[in-house]
Amino acid sequence: MGSLFTTQEPLSHLIINGDANGDANASMERDREKISSEGNKVGLWMLVGLTYFGVSGGPFGSEVAVQAAGPGLAILGFIVMPFVWSLPEALMTAELCTNFPEASGFCAWTNAAFGPCVSFICSFMSWLSGVTDNAVYPVMMFAYLEAGGMKSLSPVAEWALVVAITLVLTVLTWRGLDVTATTSVLLTTFILAPFVVLCVLTLPHAAPENWLRPPEHGLQGVDWRSLLNILFWNLNYFDSASAFSGDCVSPERTFPRGMLLTWAAIFFTYLLPLLAVTGVAPDERYCDGCYASLSKYAVGSWLSVWIQVAAFTSCIGQFIAEMASDSFQLMGMADRGQLPKFVGGRSRYGTPTFAVVVSAVCIVFLARLSFQTIVELVNILYALTVLAEFAAFIVLRRRQQSVLNGGGRVYRVPVNDQWGAVVMFIPASVFVFAVMAFSSSFALALAFVALVAGFLLYLWNCTARKRGWIDYAPVDSEWRQGRDHRWIRHVLGGIESQCLQPQRERAGSRETASSSLQSRVSTF
Repeated sequence: MGSLFTTQEPLSHLIINGDANGDANASMERDREKISSEGNKVGLWMLVGLTYFGVSGGPFGSEVAVQAAGPGLAILGFIVMPFVWSLPEALMTAELCTNFPEASGFCAWTNAAFGPCVSFICSFMSWLSGVTDNAVYPVMMFAYLEAGGMKSLSPVAEWALVVAITLVLTVLTWRGLDVTATTSVLLTTFILAPFVVLCVLTLPHAAPENWLRPPEHGLQGVDWRSLLNILFWNLNYFDSASAFSGDCVSPERTFPRGMLLTWAAIFFTYLLPLLAVTGVAPDERYCDGCYASLSKYAVGSWLSVWIQVAAFTSCIGQFIAEMASDSFQLMGMADRGQLPKFVGGRSRYGTPTFAVVVSAVCIVFLARLSFQTIVELVNILYALTVLAEFAAFIVLRRRQQSVLNGGGRVYRVPVNDQWGAVVMFIPASVFVFAVMAFSSSFALALAFVALVAGFLLYLWNCTARKRGWIDYAPVDSEWRQGRDHRWIRHVLGGIESQCLQPQRERAGSRETASSSLQSRVSTF
């Protein structure tokens, strides 16, 4: 292990079957020129703000872990899992974003390792996971308004308010990435402030024996499904920052520092407030409450109100960060010719208008799902995606010695070759499989449907692009179907034959009719 900021010559981010060729390097240079000409808007603290809200948005939700397993296991989970899960994901994101500075982000990673089909399915699953996750925030904001004293509304009025909240936040996202990132930085400061006050006023009076309290009914009484899902949900999505790498100022310097700063902020965001409130709570049942009620008991009503306002604004930050990441991801795929060109069309603010609108429409409909269903579905979809990303990182590490470098300096995770990467990801992968093992049958079934839908959508896109049904951006050699596995190419060939068959039959019928007519004319 060396310094966390080790740099090296860049791994060509357009790897084709382990080799780099002239087309790949030329494409890489075009990407860099395009990024430079468009102007980079996201600096270090903007990246930290966007990633912070993409992953966390504050300590809200960690109290559910106390409900599921008691304070002892909840605290242990938020100490161990950031190292087991979040840190490897953050370091992976830092290295690959400096090699792939483009809006398609992790889609470019998986394409370089496995080809465009796997990349497309990962992109679809991740986008669906992000949109589903975003559906919970307008509903949570409505719940906070009710808790703040707003009168009860009819179901129609509730739905209209959720739609209105979604619309306002969508416009804020569409207004521009610089506005979104600046808003995230300001909201991060505002949200963390009351928890700093909470920790300063309560930690000196905490009872350490409360932190060691075992579950009330022993390990048999632990709700492992809720505990694992909440830990996973609160600590994932570092890779969502990859969608901003194409708009990032000096990603080779900004991303390593941004990921580590965000990781540290999230680690202390969860741990310190959890230690504070469980340390002063009168009994375990009281720890099952939210931060607002616990702060009211320990400090006073004024801090409780402040935390409620912070919770509301946290939803704003998480919504715009998630929507920005999801929308720029779709734009990156359209720029690479993997989605129709109109999907990647930018507004005058540089944001992908169509992608933002599609995300907003999906959020409005998904907001009808329950919180628990959303969390489970988000986790299972994301788990499948991140396993593919881990595998892509290992494959790219194995291939890097045969890659022609394109100049410049990039960040490198301080582990040796691909086997060091394998060891780094083993604990994180075990955690992911545990989350999947404890998922409900409903969530697993929906994930399977999403996998099939992603594959079918990829086949349709390939056919539509080849047949000219819709306008697509030019496809560089490293994103072409020829890099897919042969069985995928075989399926696409069969579809193409079926599409051509009716035309051949019609052409044959016309030729037969023409020959028959000529025969009659000759006979006459």
